[in-house]
Amino acid sequence: MKSSKNLFAIGISLFIVISLCPALLYADTTVERFTKSGGFAGIGASESNSATKISGLKKRDITKTKLIGSLGKFVTKMAGDMETDSITDINKDAIWTLNHKNKTYTENKISAAKEMMEGHGEKEEAEKEQEKPKVKVIKNEFSVKETGEKKKINGYDCTEYILTWLVETENIETKERAKNIMTNEQWNTPETKEIKALQKEETEFQQAYMKKMGMDMPPEEAQKFGLGMMSGMLGADEKSMQENMKKLQKELSKIKGYSITTSVKWENESTASKQEAKKDPEPEEEEAEDVDVSQGIGGIMGGLAKKAAKKKMAEKKKEKEAQRGNAVFEFYSEIKKISTSSVNSGELEIPPDYKLTK
Repeated sequence: MKSSKNLFAIGISLFIVISLCPALLYADTTVERFTKSGGFAGIGASESNSATKISGLKKRDITKTKLIGSLGKFVTKMAGDMETDSITDINKDAIWTLNHKNKTYTENKISAAKEMMEGHGEKEEAEKEQEKPKVKVIKNEFSVKETGEKKKINGYDCTEYILTWLVETENIETKERAKNIMTNEQWNTPETKEIKALQKEETEFQQAYMKKMGMDMPPEEAQKFGLGMMSGMLGADEKSMQENMKKLQKELSKIKGYSITTSVKWENESTASKQEAKKDPEPEEEEAEDVDVSQGIGGIMGGLAKKAAKKKMAEKKKEKEAQRGNAVFEFYSEIKKISTSSVNSGELEIPPDYKLTK
């Protein structure tokens, strides 16, 4: 679907913007976080609770995830919650994933991503030379608003910010237009001495990790690389993307503090989907079979009950679709607790009785 490609382009753009802005990450501490994902168009929705412990160039992530929604609840009921436990050691170029049930672990190299990206980059360059842009950007607007609303979240005094990113594109051949809107609601707490120290430690960890992956490049080179990717994805020239990036960075400078909660919603709408919506809806399926009068009062009551149940299910389905609207992706993240107590070194090592498996 063309519109999904446009949405993916926004995701790439957002990743680049975040990488070019001052890092608001956490480290040398323990951070407990709750996240909820609506999946894509409601498919693959999940909730998770995680704890991240970092000390120096070592990190441990423990995450418990459960699927939600009708299908997700069925899978969770059958298989239970999913749990992952991994340790990252940058000096040893390793990510170890632990299996507590079998007392085993697997190992992957951080630097392996470098070779994969180099090969992928060469392939993309070759494809880029052959493929001409299929869409052009009609509108690209980004704004940040401090609402003035304030509240306390998990003990932190927070201020609300609303980030809105609108991108409209047009298919060069079909003239089909697509509108993508990303809305990001943040509740930020002031950067205290503790949080600034936390950010500094995590930034150093993140920089070392990126270097191990082969993505250690000066900011100006990273920006050039990012603009090239964005212009290619959106079908815009690099000069206009550079101008938009300056405006975007100016807006982002309005955001103050450290995010305690973040809520992201991506919505997509195309002229094709509008035309489909205008068509006469298909006749609704009969809500119930004909009432069975041959079985007397029992058949009549049973048929009416079945009809009422089907009607209720149809109403619930319509209600959910109305709530989701044009949302393609929704995500919520909330920090429950931050602790700056020193992390036990033993928690960042593989248990001595665990064995390596391939």
